[in-house]
Amino acid sequence: MDQAEGLRLLVKQFRGEVQPEIVFKQHDALSSSRIIAVTSGKGGVGKTNLTLNLAISLARDHGKRVLVLDADFGTANVDIVLGMFPRYNISHLFLENRSLEEIILVGPHDVKILPGVSGMANLTSLTEGQKMRFFDELEQYQAKYALDYILIDTGAGLSSNVTNFLLASDEIIVVVTPEPTSLSDAYAIIKVMNQFNPDLKTNIVVNMAVSEESAKRVFNTLESVSDKFLNKTLNYLGFMRFDKHLPTAVRQQKPLVLSYPNSDVSIEILRLAHSLDSKIDPQQKTMRNFFELATKYFGWNHD
Repeated sequence: MDQAEGLRLLVKQFRGEVQPEIVFKQHDALSSSRIIAVTSGKGGVGKTNLTLNLAISLARDHGKRVLVLDADFGTANVDIVLGMFPRYNISHLFLENRSLEEIILVGPHDVKILPGVSGMANLTSLTEGQKMRFFDELEQYQAKYALDYILIDTGAGLSSNVTNFLLASDEIIVVVTPEPTSLSDAYAIIKVMNQFNPDLKTNIVVNMAVSEESAKRVFNTLESVSDKFLNKTLNYLGFMRFDKHLPTAVRQQKPLVLSYPNSDVSIEILRLAHSLDSKIDPQQKTMRNFFELATKYFGWNHD
């Protein structure tokens, strides 16, 4: 049975047309990727730069095979930050029948980049066949290249696009700054995600901190509120200082860990990559589980 047929069975399962164990048996052989969505309550907190630099560090320093999916369909900019000029983006998968092989770019240290598109319609407006093809292609690409990580750079806020990707991931990283508005927006994300899935692992990265002590105070504030009102435990992944080299790297369209490898933020990103890669979840989902959730959150089981 090919992978496309396996996905068709999965869809049928969620419609009640086939027993779950039949589908799961067909997908047991799939290799697993660690699927992590990076998000923030508001824009301008360094989410995209963290995603890209983290991906490069995982590939360069840990030998991991990484795909970055630009899922910010409002202001997609992963390719711009890298100084890349894609011929195609994710919209061409749906509108021009292009394959992921044609669309995906190869970035620094063999990091794969799936470019997003600004102003794309909400994914929930896509047809069932379009959604199915996207996840089918992603599964085949994941299996072919044996990806260790899929990092999803979501948009800021709580649109349905953002929540769909967060809920379908193994875990999430919420980027927060010491600003009160950033803290309140980050808490809003944590609260909504907790309503849908209380067990979703939630990592916190504090950006633009003046020191590690300051970053931990920000985290402790967020954790105490989450624990008190949501009974939710958060994971402190690490922090990044404000670095004057970052705006220069952005203008140069070259990731910070490559353009200024000895800067404070580059060293802190290396620590973040080490912390992330050393905490492997024994319950890590396979791509099968990603599709299982995607069928629910992207509405495959609706007419």
